[in-house]
Amino acid sequence: MFKMNRFWERFFYVFTFITQGSSYLSPFSYGVLHRLHHAHADTVDDPHSPKNSPNLMEMMWKTRNIYLDIHRDKVEIPEKYKKNLPEWRAFDKIAHHQLRAWLG
Repeated sequence: MFKMNRFWERFFYVFTFITQGSSYLSPFSYGVLHRLHHAHADTVDDPHSPKNSPNLMEMMWKTRNIYLDIHRDKVEIPEKYKKNLPEWRAFDKIAHHQLRAWLG
């Protein structure tokens, strides 16, 4: 892992949004989800394990919902999973707005 200065961090936020469009994921929320996955790999606490779902589609839907709960602050996340992740809530609010689907 490495740290960028604020300009480049925000440049890549915007660049990622432009290139991924409606598939954009918040780097902060995705980072938390990814850390939880590695901390609890293939256990019942793993947010993205095929062992916890009967099929691929259900696993992906569950992962989506957990990601959105993290993004919307609907779940309590221990600080150790949030430490040193890039965060730009104002931009993510715009990037995750429902109208973004109309933009492309």
